[in-house]
Amino acid sequence: MSNFRQALIDLYSEATPAEVHESSAYKKLYDKWESVPGFKEEQDFIRELRVRIDQRLSNQRPRDQVAVALKLLHGREQPLIRQTYRELLLQSNYAKAWSPPQLQYFKEQSLVVMQGVDFFLSYTKYNPNLGQANEINRRHKSFVREALQLSLRDFERQNKSNLVAEAIHHLLVNLPSYGFYESKKHDEDNQKIKEKLKTHLDHALAFVQLVQGAIFHHDPGSNWCFFEYDVVRKSCADRILFVNIDQNFATGALNAAFQTWYDEFAHVGAVILTPTTARSQREVVNENIEKIRSTLGNQIDAAVNRVYSNVPN
Repeated sequence: MSNFRQALIDLYSEATPAEVHESSAYKKLYDKWESVPGFKEEQDFIRELRVRIDQRLSNQRPRDQVAVALKLLHGREQPLIRQTYRELLLQSNYAKAWSPPQLQYFKEQSLVVMQGVDFFLSYTKYNPNLGQANEINRRHKSFVREALQLSLRDFERQNKSNLVAEAIHHLLVNLPSYGFYESKKHDEDNQKIKEKLKTHLDHALAFVQLVQGAIFHHDPGSNWCFFEYDVVRKSCADRILFVNIDQNFATGALNAAFQTWYDEFAHVGAVILTPTTARSQREVVNENIEKIRSTLGNQIDAAVNRVYSNVPN
């Protein structure tokens, strides 16, 4: 960090730019650093962020200020911009008016918002037909081909992986109306250490799990889908969203260790993806795409917005 950066943050966090420029502290700082390369650019950068803060937070109640401040940290802004926003806000005259619970909430949730992603997509790549086409792809063939714009040849070439998950991921990260979504997709076969996976889960504002019968039958010790669900259930269960991509799986042979998991899935009203095995099912394909873009997209939005609506009084 440049020597003048923290001094500029200290000044602009205390008052509006107009007030700062009238202060003796600013004049002293300006005289000292004016000729140093990068000073004026850094000053303009920090001043502009303070202007944005004032535009968004002034005339708001403290609780609303915390919510708006968190929103400033969420989105496409570069990491340096988010970090500078946070430094200015924590030292600002606004933060001094927040209650201790509000200030603590901002300190904690600002790190989640800055470091996190909107959703984590959980799914299995288990294929009972090892080395052959994945049955889940056949059931949703037309949906997958439309969502991913795959020719029949490309579909057949890639058919051993979980293309349904790829299609849903593609639709979510390319939503035209709901802002942008990022995810940390976990590859079940890559043996990521649990600590790294848990970090990704803790930093996701929504947890989307694609449900098919296979995920309820594996051994608990090697079932990554259960591990992911269980981490989120223990920390923030209201972030969990389910999409049923396998409507007709048998429930009689469920592993007893997964009964609570299955019961929650069965009672939460999961988004249901209707099978589309034929190209003629154009209307159903379009309905499925709308379920992902609109219904699931809105559910993710609601999970993200809880960060802002849960600010304490």
